[in-house]
Formats: sequence, C-alpha cells, structure tokens
Amino acid sequence: EIRAPQHRRHQRSRPTLLRQYWGAIVVAASVAWMLLTGFIGLNFGVHWDEGLQLTLVNQSIRRGVLLPLGFYQYPSMAFDLTVLSLAGKVYARLGSNHVITPAEFYLRVRGVFLVVSSLGGIGVYFALRRWSGELGAAFGATVYLLSWELAYHARWIAPDAILASVTGLFLAVFTVAWNSDLTWKIYLPAGAAGVALSTKYQGAVLVVPIVVLLIASARRNHWPTRIIVRKALFSVLWTLILFFVITPGALFQPRTVAADIRKMNKQYHTSQGEFFGSRPYDVHSH
Repeated sequence: EIRAPQHRRHQRSRPTLLRQYWGAIVVAASVAWMLLTGFIGLNFGVHWDEGLQLTLVNQSIRRGVLLPLGFYQYPSMAFDLTVLSLAGKVYARLGSNHVITPAEFYLRVRGVFLVVSSLGGIGVYFALRRWSGELGAAFGATVYLLSWELAYHARWIAPDAILASVTGLFLAVFTVAWNSDLTWKIYLPAGAAGVALSTKYQGAVLVVPIVVLLIASARRNHWPTRIIVRKALFSVLWTLILFFVITPGALFQPRTVAADIRKMNKQYHTSQGEFFGSRPYDVHSH
C-alpha cells in the first residue's frame, strides 16, 4: 500500500537564548570593558572631593558616630558607600584615634565607586528592552557604559557617576511600573528617586517622571481624586523615607542641610574659583 506523503506543518523554530539575549551579552562585555579600563586607571592621582570623604570618615571614627556631622553640601550616599567600602576597618576603629590612612583609602574606595557606577548600564538595558527591543537596549546601555565622560567620573570618590547609575536603575523600575497593572509598583520609582535625592540633590528632578506616571496611571485605572491624592502622598513619603535612611543627618541638623544647599546652589551659579587658569564650571559643569 502506497501512502501519500504527509505534509508537516511548518513550525517556527523557537528563538535560542543567544538570539533572544544577545544584547545582554554585549552589555556584559561593555561592563567588563568599563571595569577593566577603570581598574587600570584607578591610581590616577587626586580629585578634590576625595580628601573630603577621607576627612569625614576619620572625623566619624574619632567621634564614634557614623554620620558626616556638619557637612551636607552633598547628601550622604558618597559617605555611606565610603564607610561600607571600609566597613571592617571603620567599625574596628570606631571611637579611637586610629584613623584610616590614604594608603588604605583611595584605591579600595575608588574600586567600589567604579563598580557601583557600572550598574547604571544594566538599568538602562532593562529599561530600554521593553520599549526598543534588544537592539535599542544594547545600544543605549553600551553608549552609557562606553562613555568617556562616565569613565573618568566613575573612578572618583564622588557622587556624580553614582547619581547617573541610580538614574539608570530608576529608569528600569519606572518602566516596570509604567507597564504594570499592579498599582503598588508606582512606589518602586518613588523609592529610587529617594535614593537619587540622597546621592545628589539634583536627583530631585526624578520626581517629574513620577508625577507623569501618577497622572497616566490615574487615567488608565479611572482613579477617583482621593485615590490619586493618597498615592501621591505615599509616593512622597516613600521618597523621603529612603532619603532619610541614607542621609539621616538631615533629621538631626536640618539648618545645616538648608545652609549647605544654599551654598551649593550659589556655587553652581558662580563656579568653584579658578584652577590652573580656568574655572571648573566652564569645562566641567555637574
């Protein structure tokens, strides 16, 4: 008996993990390159903010209080990261005159700041993957990670590149909240904004997309006014909680915080004086 050949249905081959996530491999390679070149150039010399952090940590050791008392020109993220980088040494010496030496401080803390700065590229990748696909996500994250501007900032014991990294992570959780039907996820970017605010005061600008998110969510879910107000208040509360957790000194010295914010506002308007015949504001505006 001769049977007619059976025609198999054409089945689409399922995409392999490599085809689905090739962008993640590109981003991982970019992170590795940023870290490799960053660690090679870690012993670059001196940046004016770094000695400040060493002074604040040693003052805390002598006082026995892990707060940058009296200094809030920056919020406390940079100080907290510095203490965490040296956790064993700081805790062992707390309340003594046995302070951290420059040899113990610079390269170790710079390495931690470099690694944290690289995490923003991962946030950018996940934020863009939903909107732009693998190509757009890989491109955006790679531009971030291979940026010369980021590369030289990332080695500093300073909050600038940390703020960029936190912003990348903010974009990732913002995308999750924007595309979710679970309204509690609105509080994810609110918390990330609190972390950004406690890194540099300019991080407060991230409140703007949160307002947009609240408006869009209210329209999509047909929230009554009382729900909108409640969620807005909880978002502000969550932002402030994260800020005060990272910068607790703001609760104890609010006048000092207000005075330092005014001082920094004036400095960003008038620059930081002259170095080598040029004003840093002209060539390096934060």
